[in-house]
Amino acid sequence: MKTNTASFIRSMLLLVGFALPVGAEMVVVHFQTVFEEFYELRMEDQKLRATVQEFQQQQEVKVQELQAKQQAFNQLRSRAAQPEVSDEERGQLAEQAVQQLETLNREEQAIREERNQFQEDLEAKGVRLRRNIVDKVTRKITEMAEARNWTLVLDSSAKAPNGLPMVHFATPALDMTQVVIRELNASAPGPGDTEQ
Repeated sequence: MKTNTASFIRSMLLLVGFALPVGAEMVVVHFQTVFEEFYELRMEDQKLRATVQEFQQQQEVKVQELQAKQQAFNQLRSRAAQPEVSDEERGQLAEQAVQQLETLNREEQAIREERNQFQEDLEAKGVRLRRNIVDKVTRKITEMAEARNWTLVLDSSAKAPNGLPMVHFATPALDMTQVVIRELNASAPGPGDTEQ
């Protein structure tokens, strides 16, 4: 069934190719390469990595503080277990230990919740980023297709459900990948420029 579907699609593309009006053009664009080389995606990826690194550094400080409190709690427990400690002092130490343990548990839970929330927020931001980038790329390709009389633009990186390439072969003259990348990156800031 999948082979029949792929054959049908290829046959239809051949028919479309023969039915193109004079002056119209069918082109291919390797979308995956376009996305990988789009400067905005690279910049956003750098920002996300910086955000993750900053969060990890903050978390490391909190974990170190928590470990120091854990160590103080262990010392308190150890002190309460000493035979020379009076019953009254042992009771006070036990009460302090219970309070410290509750604090430790709350702080550990807060760190876990903060990590989970950060992960959720990061994933949501990634989805929004990808959607925004996809919209920009497809909008630019549509503009280029209309301006250059491209009747059909195929994604040469696409795969059929059976894993076979959707575009088996296209002459290099039909490949507009680098043209699209140049257009998309035309507004990229220069090496010394900074983005506001």
